[in-house]
Amino acid sequence: MGLTAAAEAARHGVDVKVFEEHLQVGYPRHCAGLISVTGLRSLELHKTPSLIQSEVRGVRVVSPAGFDAKIDLETVKAYVVDRALMDVELARRAVRAGAEIAFGRRVKRFETDGGRVVGLKLRDESIKTGVVVDCEGASRRVLRASGLLRELRGVAPAVNVEVRGVEVEDGFVEVHLGRNVAPGFFAWVIPTGDGTARCGLACLKGDPLDRCIELAKRRFERFKVTSIQRGLVVYGGPIERTAWPGLLAAGDAAGQVKPTTGGGVVFGCSCARVAGRVAAETLSAAGNLQEVLSGYERAWRSEWGGQTSKMASMLRLFRSLTDTDLDRVVRFLGSISEDLSAVLREVDMDKHGEVMARLSSRPGILSKAVKHLGVRLAVKLAGMV
Repeated sequence: MGLTAAAEAARHGVDVKVFEEHLQVGYPRHCAGLISVTGLRSLELHKTPSLIQSEVRGVRVVSPAGFDAKIDLETVKAYVVDRALMDVELARRAVRAGAEIAFGRRVKRFETDGGRVVGLKLRDESIKTGVVVDCEGASRRVLRASGLLRELRGVAPAVNVEVRGVEVEDGFVEVHLGRNVAPGFFAWVIPTGDGTARCGLACLKGDPLDRCIELAKRRFERFKVTSIQRGLVVYGGPIERTAWPGLLAAGDAAGQVKPTTGGGVVFGCSCARVAGRVAAETLSAAGNLQEVLSGYERAWRSEWGGQTSKMASMLRLFRSLTDTDLDRVVRFLGSISEDLSAVLREVDMDKHGEVMARLSSRPGILSKAVKHLGVRLAVKLAGMV
C-alpha cells in the first residue's frame, strides 16, 4: 500500500521517501495472494504475467462435517499472484515516478507539534515531514506508540504455509469451515500450480500454525512444507479515524480490508492511491488544510464504506453460527450453486455486499434458504441485504 501511495504522490510532483523496515521489498510475505481479475486490472498489473502463479475459476466450500459445495464460475475470475514479485513491481513504479525507498529504516513513532504530525522518530534520528501516509500494516504499532490509536482491535493471528507434492484441483480455491478448524474465521487451500499449494488460516483461538498443519495432514496424503509466513488478518473493518493533521492512514493500518475475508490488496491500494493524491494536495494546499484532509475520509468511505458495513454484518452472522449451522449453510450453497455462479460472474467479487443483494433477488432463493437453513437462519440472512 505504501508503494502505491508513494507512486501516486510522486506523480503529483512532490518529494516522496518511503521508509521500509525490512532490507528488501516483498519479504516477509503476509498475504495469501488471491486477487480478482478486475482488482489486478485496477492496479494495472494484469499485463505483468510473471506475477501470476495460477488462475482461479471457482471455489469449494467444506463444512465441519465434511459436506462440500462446489461453485464453478466457468471463467477465470481471480489470480493467485506472487506477492513478493508484485511488491517489487510496485516498488519499481514508485521509483520511476520519483520516490526514494530507504531500506532497513524502522519508524518508532510520529513526532507532533500542536496536534500536527511533523516528523518521524527512527531509532537513531528524527526526520521532519510535510505529510505522512502510514501504511505500516495490521499491527498499527506506530499509530499506537504515537497515541493516535488506543488499542489493537479487530485483528486475528494468521499463517500461510507453502506446501508441495500435493494433489489439488487446479482452478479451485478451497474454504474450510468449523470451530475445530479455524474458530472465528476460516481456512484456505489455494493451488499455486505444479502440485503446490498455499494453505492458511486465521483464528481467534489456538495457534494458527498448529491448526494449519493439522488441516494439511487431514487434507493431503503427503506434503512437504517449503515456507511458513505468520501475520495478522484484519476483520474489524476501518478504524474510526484515518486522517489527522499531517497524517493519513491507509491499507491494513486503516482497516481498509474486506471484513469477510481479511483481504485488502485491491481495497487498500485503492485507498492508498487516494491517500497519495491527497498528501500531495495537502503540501500544496493554499486553502483550508482540514478540509483537504477530510476529503480523504470522504473519498474512500464513499467508495467502500457501505460495502465494509455490509461485510462486517456478514462476518458477525458467520461468527454466530454453530458447526451444525455451517453444515446447513454449505448444503444450501450446494443447492444454489448455479444461481451463485451466475451472480459471481456478473458482479465485482471484491464487493461481497453486492453479491448478497444480487443473490437474494433471484427467484426461488428465499424458499431454498428456508428449506435448507430453517426460518431462523433464513431470516438472519435476509436481514443483511
